[in-house]
Amino acid sequence: EEKRMLDMAQTEIYRELRQAAECHRQTRKWVMSWVEPGMKMIDICERLENMNRLLIKEKGLEAGLAFPTGCSLNSCAAHYTPNNGDNTILQRDDVCKIDFGTHINGRIIDCAWTVAFNPKYDELLKAVRDATNTGIQTAGIDVRLCDVGEAIQEVMESHELELDGKLYPSMLCFLARALYIIQ
Repeated sequence: EEKRMLDMAQTEIYRELRQAAECHRQTRKWVMSWVEPGMKMIDICERLENMNRLLIKEKGLEAGLAFPTGCSLNSCAAHYTPNNGDNTILQRDDVCKIDFGTHINGRIIDCAWTVAFNPKYDELLKAVRDATNTGIQTAGIDVRLCDVGEAIQEVMESHELELDGKLYPSMLCFLARALYIIQ
């Protein structure tokens, strides 16, 4: 009986994670279809969050946004959120990191991606895609998180990005630690 109850609880956890992930995927795809230079950063965040709330069927602490949307530009690596009155405009030469999360009952789905419109950043975007795909391919049953991180780091360090005569390294890592908590 206890095993059956545990299995039912696990099934519900997986269902909630899958539902949150699907809402996240749809929101991300939708944002990528319209974000462009000339838009206010606050407007990008508000539109993204409104769609996320709609798809997740926001319900207090049971379902909704996991944290404020990060919309970090250029040398700001992560966790910048524009406040009301912030009139910062996304420019063609900006590198924008968009990070948002959604949750159901504290089971957080979090993802960030980089937006750049100037082709000079194509190699950066390629390096990030390669590293992400390597992490996905490396992950699996009985694979230690540190091994996934090591594989990603190796790919990122194998890429060199030169902009205007200067070499730029790029590495950033986040860890989901517990329900309702992101580090």
